[in-house]
Amino acid sequence: MEYARMLELELLERGVTAAEDGAQEPAAILLICDVAEEAIAEEAGRLAERYDAPILCCCREVLASLPSGVVAVERPMDVKRFCDSLVASVKEGQERLPATLIPPKEEGIVIDRDQRKVTCRGETIALTAREYDLLCYLDDHRGLAVSREDAAREVWGLGYGDTNVVDVYIRYLRKKLDERFEARYILTVRGKGYMLRDE
Repeated sequence: MEYARMLELELLERGVTAAEDGAQEPAAILLICDVAEEAIAEEAGRLAERYDAPILCCCREVLASLPSGVVAVERPMDVKRFCDSLVASVKEGQERLPATLIPPKEEGIVIDRDQRKVTCRGETIALTAREYDLLCYLDDHRGLAVSREDAAREVWGLGYGDTNVVDVYIRYLRKKLDERFEARYILTVRGKGYMLRDE
């Protein structure tokens, strides 16, 4: 589930609602982005000045100097704990948040299973049939570690002990995804196997 949706649900449970356009000035502004780079920092600064409210920028990585009034909260994070802290600060003013959510610039890995097409950050990724099958298997368990044995059985139909092929194809996928985009999409979980990062 995307962080924006997770945050929205957690905040709604705590009675914090989003301010509609034209409503009174918000107590705080929450920005959701993938990377806090120069353009995001500038937008956050403008919002902080316009509303005279603190800006909380939830992002994966900070690549820019943030202006006064802007605080970066890097992912991954404990969403529930973050929302508890946010609600505590918001309730000192108004029980409202703006509807300003900047969607991630980089949408990460997207799999179109109808067309058997994979894109990453908007770019089409050419995969072999077996690379595609392995990626789909990881995607089916996104955020969870899958063992090499299970992957070998489910993707290749191999028996116990025939796991080297999994390692080889993981390297292929990492070359086309992680190395190409300088990211960490496919993680190694020590003692358990591999995991597609839950973005």
